[in-house]
Amino acid sequence: MTDPDTTQKSQVLCKHCCHPIPHGARICSICSSYQNCFSFIPFSSTILALLTALISVIGIVIPSLYGIFHTPQSEASLTMPSIDGTTLRVTAVNTGDAPASLIRAWVSSDLLAGATKVKLRNDDDALLVPGHKLLVFDIIPLLDEQGSYQHSLEMMSYITQNKPGPSTCSGSQT
Repeated sequence: MTDPDTTQKSQVLCKHCCHPIPHGARICSICSSYQNCFSFIPFSSTILALLTALISVIGIVIPSLYGIFHTPQSEASLTMPSIDGTTLRVTAVNTGDAPASLIRAWVSSDLLAGATKVKLRNDDDALLVPGHKLLVFDIIPLLDEQGSYQHSLEMMSYITQNKPGPSTCSGSQT
């Protein structure tokens, strides 16, 4: 036989519905409410599921909205750190968030003849992704030694005859 006093002492009242429940029970068998620290959190499993779904949808929508309102741009610049013989090394910096492309390169210098061309050594380097990249150009003189000598003799004849020489700049004539 069970003692009624022992039965009374082993039961406590539910914190929400005040029905007697066994001592140490975590959930009330009548109202299904938690009896420990979870009773202070007013979330049901439905609300928790809805919040999880909302966070998932926000995680998908925000990058799409960013893509709609943001236009990627490239901000590329070139600096010339070194020239060595027939090799020109250039540092390309793209601080934008989109790739840039190198379309044309030219060098204006007192050290190089007007009849000089620069050519990118590796065509794959023409695409400048965001970040830093070392570009290597080959310096190509368009006149060989014989051609240069003949052109210098031609210029000397213009000078001795007091005639203006042909322009070396494309598009302008003197």
